Amino acid sequence: MVSDWREAQSKAQGYMQIVGNTVAKGQVKWQKTPSGWYKVNADAAIQEGSTWFKVGMVLKNDKGEFVSGMHKGFEEEVSIPEAEAIGLYEALMWIDDMGIQQVILECDSLVVVNALIKSTTFVSEVGTTLEFCRSIFR
Repeated sequence: MVSDWREAQSKAQGYMQIVGNTVAKGQVKWQKTPSGWYKVNADAAIQEGSTWFKVGMVLKNDKGEFVSGMHKGFEEEVSIPEAEAIGLYEALMWIDDMGIQQVILECDSLVVVNALIKSTTFVSEVGTTLEFCRSIFR
């Protein structure tokens, strides 16, 4: 699993897609999911001033067909990057629990994706959560 993920990440920033068509190293256009691969999109939602946030994720196969989805709520006040990082972590744990190895991750937080790709260190909860994400692939 780890070697597959690392190989995919080294080949194409296009596989770490961002809503808004940008990624760490430039423009990304939609590409068909490679045969035998899955695509998971993770997102978070926060209502300003609320002590709740939710994360959700959708898994699709290489034909673009819905395979599964899930959501999870948390009673905690967090920043938007923290919520997005937690959403990404929950998605990684979810696909790992299902034994899926060839997966393309999508997340709409440029801050979180850039930090994950570049191994940026945050002195915050975002950094801790991203370290947990990275540990899944070690």
